[in-house]
Amino acid sequence: MKPLLELRNVTKAYTARHRTVIAVDEVSFSLLPGEILGIMGPSGSGKSTLARLMARLEDVDQGEIRLEGEAITRLQGRALRPVYDRLQLVFQDHAGSFNPRRTIGDGVGESMRNEGAGPRETRERTEELLRQCGLSPELAERYPHQLSGGQCQRAAIARALSHQPKLIILDEATSALDTTVQQEIISLLARLQRERGMAYVFICHNPALIKNFCQRVIVLDKGKIAEQGTVERVFNQPGSQPAKNLLAAALSI
Repeated sequence: MKPLLELRNVTKAYTARHRTVIAVDEVSFSLLPGEILGIMGPSGSGKSTLARLMARLEDVDQGEIRLEGEAITRLQGRALRPVYDRLQLVFQDHAGSFNPRRTIGDGVGESMRNEGAGPRETRERTEELLRQCGLSPELAERYPHQLSGGQCQRAAIARALSHQPKLIILDEATSALDTTVQQEIISLLARLQRERGMAYVFICHNPALIKNFCQRVIVLDKGKIAEQGTVERVFNQPGSQPAKNLLAAALSI
């Protein structure tokens, strides 16, 4: 099976206060179609920067990103539109990812309108996507601040699904939610994955969620991959000190 996503020696650095900080340091891995890959690491390990690089919201300094075998590393502007049809990013800030002056239905249906769908088709498809994500179609008329955190995150997932992507990158998408809502979102993602066969990159600081949801895991530390392997192997027999530290910290909570 050919990889859906490939990263080859991807590096990203920032300059702050006249010093260079390497946020992502020669990261390489591949993701198969339909696979659920977890990425965990301490704060400042480069997880969110890596998410933005994979989603082509930022440019890499070095290395290459390939989607279904196509090099997407240097694409810009209109050339990125087909990429966003296949790859979507769901952010941690669920409410902030929507325009506060527009209804949830407007946000979910934006890509449909951009593709030329008429008002009726957009409304019907938006309502169906909300239903698929466990939301009442009536919520399409509400604004982001009128929804709970869990409802906003479900709406953000519905918006991502409007593109019919093959891959969704979830950047700490459950971290701002309480435990019960986290489990509800994980159950939703698992059901959608079974129904649609999508792949996920699930970036999360909670090892327990990664253990219960993902098939493989990457441990990031100071921008580098400290360890990667099956969830079963890494959690039962961690071989790197960063992985051991993360798992020990999780057990102590």
